[in-house]
Amino acid sequence: TDDGTDNFYEVTVKVEDDNGGSTTQKVTVYVKDVNDDPVISSSSNYPDPTGSSPSDKWAFPLKIFENTVGEIALVSATNDEKGETVSFSISRGLDSHLFDIDETTGSLTFLSAPDYETPLDNGADNFYEVIVMATDTGTNPGYDEQNITIEIEDGAEPPSFDSNTSTTYEISEDTILWSHVIIATDDAGNDDPGLAANPFSIPTLPTNGFADFDTNNSFYYSPYSDFYGTDTFIIRVTNKTNKVTDLEITVEVKAVNDPPKVTFDSIYDISESQQNISILSANDDSLGDLSWSWSDPGFSDTVFSLSSSGELKFRNADGIDFDNPLQNAESFLPTDATNLLLWLDADDNSTLFANSNPGVSALAATTVGRWQDKSGMDHNFSQLTADYRPLISHNQANGLSMIDFDGVDKSLKRDSVLGLDSDPNILVFLVSQIDANNSTNDQIFSLGDPSAVYPLTGNAGSDGWSWGTGGDFVTFDEVPTLPGLQVW
Repeated sequence: TDDGTDNFYEVTVKVEDDNGGSTTQKVTVYVKDVNDDPVISSSSNYPDPTGSSPSDKWAFPLKIFENTVGEIALVSATNDEKGETVSFSISRGLDSHLFDIDETTGSLTFLSAPDYETPLDNGADNFYEVIVMATDTGTNPGYDEQNITIEIEDGAEPPSFDSNTSTTYEISEDTILWSHVIIATDDAGNDDPGLAANPFSIPTLPTNGFADFDTNNSFYYSPYSDFYGTDTFIIRVTNKTNKVTDLEITVEVKAVNDPPKVTFDSIYDISESQQNISILSANDDSLGDLSWSWSDPGFSDTVFSLSSSGELKFRNADGIDFDNPLQNAESFLPTDATNLLLWLDADDNSTLFANSNPGVSALAATTVGRWQDKSGMDHNFSQLTADYRPLISHNQANGLSMIDFDGVDKSLKRDSVLGLDSDPNILVFLVSQIDANNSTNDQIFSLGDPSAVYPLTGNAGSDGWSWGTGGDFVTFDEVPTLPGLQVW
C-alpha cells in the first residue's frame, strides 16, 4: 500500500527541545517477504449428520461405517506463495499408525478397513484420532495441522472365504491350474444376507499369465508360455450389499525341460554345384549343447549329410547338377517314412470299394465309395452319396490306375482326425493329373477342419499352383501345360 507499491514505506519525523530547536529526519522502512504458512481446508467423502453428501461442513467426528475401504477424507490446503507446492503427511495422533495419506493429493485412508466389532483405536471405543499436516516448500517451510476424529459405526459385514481355501499352489511350466470349488459365506446378521449373483471375480490379474472363474465357481490359472517362477493374483467375493473380501493366490510354476525349437527355414533355394546348404539352428531353454541327427536313428541318407553341430550339406562335393536332377534319385515307398499315418494307392484295386459301408466288401468297378488306407492306421476315406463318388480310370498315367474327380462335386473325405500332434511337422506326397482348370483356384487336397482352423490345402487353377494355410500361400506362378502329371 506504499507509494510506488515497492514495499518501501517512508515517513519524516521531527524532534524538538524546550528552547524551540528541532530536527527532522526521513525514515524509510523496507518490508521483506516472509514465508506464510499454508492453510488447511478439507472435505469428507461421507455425509455429515445433516445429510449433506459429501460433507462440506466437516462436522466432527466424521462418521463412517465399518469395513469402509478407500478415501475417507480429502485434506487440502491453500498457499498464497507463488512457486511453492504443498505436501501432506501424518503428523501424530493417538491412532496415527492406523492411517495413510497421499502426500500429493491429501487423500486420507485407513491402512486396513476398520471393524466395529474389533476396534483398534486407542481406548477401543471406535473413535479414531489422527493429526494431519500440510507443509509448503518455501524457505523455512511453513505448515498447518488439523486434528481429525473419525467415528466408526456398525454396518454390513463382508463375506468370508471358507477357512480351508488354499492360497498357495504349485504346477509345472506350460500346464493349467484348476482350483477346487471356492466356497464363501455371508454374515447372517446382515440386513439382506447372501452372496451376489456372480460372487467371484479376479480384480488383480497375474503378472505372468491369465486367470478367471468358470460357472462352477472354480478358478483357473494359465501361465504364459515358457514362464516359470512365482506369480500372484487376487480373487474376490462380493455379497448382496456389495461388500467384498479379497484373497491373494500364489502359484509356484516349476520349470520343465522344454524340447528345442527349430529356428531355421524349412525350404532353401541354393545354386547348383553348391555343396553347403545351411547351419541348422534351434533355441533351447536349458542353455545346454544341442546335438543334431536324422529323426530316424537307423536312417542313413545317401544325398545329404548332417553333422552333430547342425551342418547340413550334400554328400557330393559338387552339389547337385540342375540339368541332371535324377543323378541322386532313389526308389521310395510310403512305408519308408517314419510315423506313416496315411497311404492311399489308386493303383491297388484291392483298396477300392464300391460301397462306403465298411461291412460291404464288394470291390469298386466304376465308382469308389470307400478308399482303404494302407498305412495300417485304418484312416479310410469314403463318400456316402452315390452321385458324389469319383470314377476309377484304368491305365491313366504310365499304365497306372487313378481316381477321377470331376472338379465339381466328386470327393472322398474322412471326418475324424488322423491323430497329429499340435502344430505338427508333416510330409505330404501326392501325385495328380490335371486335365483342365475349372477356376482360378481349384482345391486338390485339404487337411484340417475349415470351421475351426485354417486347413492345409494344395490348389491348382489358372492363377497357379499353391500350397498354403489360411491366407499364407506359397504360389508357383508358372502353370504347367495341361493335361500333365504333378507331384505335390
